[in-house]
Amino acid sequence: MLLTVDERKHLAELKRKMKNVRAVVRGVVTGFHTGLILSGEGGTAKSYNVIQELKSCRAEFKHHQGRVTARGLFDTLARFPAMIHLIEDAESMYRNAQFTGLMRNALHSQDQGIHPLRILNWITSEGCREVSFTEECSPARSAGRSANSFKRSCRI
Repeated sequence: MLLTVDERKHLAELKRKMKNVRAVVRGVVTGFHTGLILSGEGGTAKSYNVIQELKSCRAEFKHHQGRVTARGLFDTLARFPAMIHLIEDAESMYRNAQFTGLMRNALHSQDQGIHPLRILNWITSEGCREVSFTEECSPARSAGRSANSFKRSCRI
């Protein structure tokens, strides 16, 4: 199949963008980034590239597709704090203030350390649950250490 000059230009631009996406995903796997929020037009291989990069890095990840509630995500982060969480096709989350607040706290910290501590709280009239995590247990940093020597980690 022959591509036009414009099509070749657009394909080259898409390949450049996906190369950058794969680099940031590697940064999440190694703990350089706390997470990545990636959105855009469907059918451009975003999910494919993210999943392929996670697999090539041998990263442990949970793949969540469709509707995800804030409480559901909180409970999942508490149950699987050492895993990368890939949330896909859950656009309704952007319109939910609880969800966006939870994501903001999960991805950001005031802690200035090399592995910033991030704390999530879920407070109701029935009590408080807390999840604390850092990037300290990333696979790239774990060589030669026992699993018990690490703090809990969570990457999204």
